[in-house]
Amino acid sequence: MIDFELIKKVFFRLKERGIKLITAESLTGGLIASEFTKIPGASEVLWGGYVVYTAEAKISLLNIEPELIDSFGVVSPQTVEAMAFGAVKHFFDASCVPEPAVSIAVSGVAGPSSLEGNQPGTVCVSSAFFYPASFEFKKLHDSKALKKEALVFKTHTYRFSGSRDEIREQTLNKAFLHVLSLTERTAAPIKELS
Repeated sequence: MIDFELIKKVFFRLKERGIKLITAESLTGGLIASEFTKIPGASEVLWGGYVVYTAEAKISLLNIEPELIDSFGVVSPQTVEAMAFGAVKHFFDASCVPEPAVSIAVSGVAGPSSLEGNQPGTVCVSSAFFYPASFEFKKLHDSKALKKEALVFKTHTYRFSGSRDEIREQTLNKAFLHVLSLTERTAAPIKELS
């Protein structure tokens, strides 16, 4: 069951802190972005999303290295972390001025068949948080080229059970919990509301 109260909590957290959200979805097929846009005013927070259901889509839309997928597979912490980075990087490259952003990336096996030796319910979730006003970013990074070291990541592999839809819904809930956790323990200040 989708936890809509959790989604609203994420929305208000990101809105009050001026953080944009970008999604990179495989097994959820756009469900995360779709549920988020049910909130009035979602456009103030959601920058956009990528549905990258195949390995080819991950490579071409998020610039995932084919060797990474060949080595670890599409359902791996390494791949979802690269997806999370790729989503933030596209946002960074499109922005005139670097803005705070967080991404959600998910890849897994909704079933009924296994994939790459992973059983149905195996899901990798990663979130990447970029806060350009941080001292560390200014000190260590060129403001025109985003490097992975400029982001904070939260990545985990889960084992869910249930139907395809139940697995996709559990994935959505965990993904939003990742965003809450990541934005709670980082140094992003609360944006002054005018």
